[in-house]
Amino acid sequence: MSITIKFFGKKDDLVIDADTLQGYDFSGQNLAGAIFTSVDLSKANFSGANLSRAIMTDCELFEANFSHANMTHANLNGSRAGNADFSNANMAMVVASNADFKHAIFDNVNLSKSNLYRSNFQWVVFNNTNLDTTQFTCANLTEANLMKSDIRRTVFDYTVLDCTVLPKKLLCLYNYEWFISVCDDMLRIGCKCYSIEEWRNFDGNEIIDMDDYAIEFWEEFKEEILAIATAFSEQQLKKITPSKKQVA
Repeated sequence: MSITIKFFGKKDDLVIDADTLQGYDFSGQNLAGAIFTSVDLSKANFSGANLSRAIMTDCELFEANFSHANMTHANLNGSRAGNADFSNANMAMVVASNADFKHAIFDNVNLSKSNLYRSNFQWVVFNNTNLDTTQFTCANLTEANLMKSDIRRTVFDYTVLDCTVLPKKLLCLYNYEWFISVCDDMLRIGCKCYSIEEWRNFDGNEIIDMDDYAIEFWEEFKEEILAIATAFSEQQLKKITPSKKQVA
């Protein structure tokens, strides 16, 4: 029995002489644009494979090995990847909404600009993970550990953070038109994230360039938002800055 894997574009189909893809060894293969839809790939080995723009929607990925794989722009919507190994993988700009990653390994992973809407990351340890502009909107990070990752530009809009270990204090504000968060000296308003000082110095034209409808909002709430962000940031700085008595 054989299994045919199709690809986007003109690339020829890949025919595999196997009854199942569970535990199959795809290590090092070029699978860019491969289409895996509702396929059981549990315990499959994709180590070092090129999965750029691959479609892996609604797949079983339990204990699959994606270490060192290139997964940029891959689509994992609805897939179940509990205990999967993504260590050292490039997952920049991945789309993975409503996916399950419980206990998965994310050591040294590039998750920058990925959209992880409503996905489950319970008990995941993000060790040295690139979370620059990663969107955890409505995701579940219960008991996850982000202690060794930089979260200053990460999006936590309505994220479940019960017992989550964070490297820095995070302030989220939901009573404005756009989601607002403050972490360290970084202030996020909607999809824009800059230092508090940069926000303070933006002129009206720069705000309009961000969003045509933002100028009225900014003129009304600028001082209020900056006051909250500055107070929170300075409070955190005082907690980590030793006093002269402590230094002595």
